[in-house]
Amino acid sequence: MDRIAPSGTFKLNTTALWTGQWITLSQRATDFGDAVSADSKITRRVNWGDGTAVTLGATAEAQTKQYTRAGRFTITETLTDEAKNVFTIAKAVTVTVPGTYKLSRTTVYQGVQFSVNVSNVPVGTKNIVVNWGDGTVTGHAGKNGAIGYYFLKNPKTGKRVSGNLPIKIAFQNTYGSSSYQLVGTMKVLSDTTKPVVKVNKPAKPSRASSWRTITGTVAETQSGVQNVYATVLWANSAGTTYCLTPDRKWKRYATDKQLMSYCADKGVKLAVSKGKWSLKVPAGAGNGYLLAWAWTWDWAENYGEATRQATITKK
Repeated sequence: MDRIAPSGTFKLNTTALWTGQWITLSQRATDFGDAVSADSKITRRVNWGDGTAVTLGATAEAQTKQYTRAGRFTITETLTDEAKNVFTIAKAVTVTVPGTYKLSRTTVYQGVQFSVNVSNVPVGTKNIVVNWGDGTVTGHAGKNGAIGYYFLKNPKTGKRVSGNLPIKIAFQNTYGSSSYQLVGTMKVLSDTTKPVVKVNKPAKPSRASSWRTITGTVAETQSGVQNVYATVLWANSAGTTYCLTPDRKWKRYATDKQLMSYCADKGVKLAVSKGKWSLKVPAGAGNGYLLAWAWTWDWAENYGEATRQATITKK
């Protein structure tokens, strides 16, 4: 009568992994056996410790398993020979949810920047993947820090994004990718208004000196604006036309194409402080016709502009 139990061992590719990753149990023919029963007659039953189990095929040398929740699990393999003698092997595996993450804010207008702030990134993390919920998935270095983003248009449809969007994150290392975890839900508000730009009228608009500093305002009640852009057009009494370049120099132009190329494609970039902006204009403009042109886009790419013109008759 056979009363001797089979014997054996198995190997795991890791004993520490993240939720969503796969573990591999390896067991070759040389890793188990019995004094009487042939290997093909030994039943190998693996219990993964999470309520699931599998019987290995007679010639199987490996089996994979995905853990979908965190915890410490004992993987137990039971070897049973033809005489019902039993041998048990057990090894523990720890499954965790990697990293710590939080949204910098939970409500934004279209075009407004926010970030996923990531910390406690585990050693060995190669990449961090963020699914932004609008059809965009981005990859980033596996380190602590802020991952910036903004919502504007769906990358596939081109339509503006709004509503509640779930933002999810996953971590990748040698053993593959973790499952996505919810960072939070972002409420994206539609920006339906254009910025209102104004060019102030100087005290003495017929004097060239009054236009050496041009001031104005900009108002945007939803996504907001960061900068205003401006240029100045001046035509002297002979009809020769000039415009103010982005580096604040007068440039002679003769066609609309030149005007856009020299001055108006970019404009002078002006900071906005409490809804106000100002432009220092170099000397050079005298009698003739002057036009100040200011424009901006809000963060949602809505456009607003304003002009003010005057006939210059005095210095």
